[in-house]
Amino acid sequence: MKIKLLQILLIFFLWISGSICYAQEICNNGIDDDGDGLIDLNDRVDCACTLSKKLVSLIPNPSFEEKTDCPFTTSQIDYAAPWFNNTNGTTDYMNACGHKTRAATSLGLFPFPDGDACAGAYIYEGYTEYLTTCLDSTLKAGTAYNLVFDVAHASLNTNFNSLLPACADSKIYPPFELTLYGLSTCSKTIIKSYLCPSASNPNWKIIGKVMYQPKSRWIKASIQFEPTFDIKAIMLGAPCTLPAGYEMPPGTFCYPYFYFDNLVLNTLVESKTPRVKIEEQGSICT
Repeated sequence: MKIKLLQILLIFFLWISGSICYAQEICNNGIDDDGDGLIDLNDRVDCACTLSKKLVSLIPNPSFEEKTDCPFTTSQIDYAAPWFNNTNGTTDYMNACGHKTRAATSLGLFPFPDGDACAGAYIYEGYTEYLTTCLDSTLKAGTAYNLVFDVAHASLNTNFNSLLPACADSKIYPPFELTLYGLSTCSKTIIKSYLCPSASNPNWKIIGKVMYQPKSRWIKASIQFEPTFDIKAIMLGAPCTLPAGYEMPPGTFCYPYFYFDNLVLNTLVESKTPRVKIEEQGSICT
């Protein structure tokens, strides 16, 4: 009788232990291996997954989010270090905490594509502004790269000083080549010119370009390039020669203006690496 009772108790304890000691969750077999009611990717503790990966930009502060201070007027791109003015043209810095053009709000360009900030530049015949920064790592000669960025256009009425509303009769400007320049060193020496950098300093070389049709909405632009020399600094903006249509008649207060945000630069291979983002919607049973 005692032996039979011991056998029953042994079977009971084995059953209890078997019911509470599950296997480790296997994350790709569609089975609830550990018995916690969650299967594979729904088991977020045992199958933690980071399938969504944002491409890292080789450009420091690519969306101008890092700042030393809130901009309170135009021409303050240096508040978004390490961006700086490298020509006589003075590029603008806009941030939700301070200065932004009135046109950005009225045309639906704000909120900006990637965060609270963006940069802005005038581009017209005889006067151009550029986005310039040094790079944390050198772009290597013979390596293919890809620069993707958001860009938008507005015609600004400069008669209202720093408020800068959109012109009531905005002109449609012809397409032009947004141009990327490269420099082999990190130089912050100002180019004493309002024109393209390579026209005044031959060390700045054109390394890529993309044809852009100005539109009063944000679009994605992409420049693929393969430099023939190592690059430590870049500059983005107007070509050395603008097409007809960008001449400003005397007495005008309406000027073509361009917004830039989210400049993601990386190797072409890395840029084309597939990235997957999984989002949960509804019920798993459905």
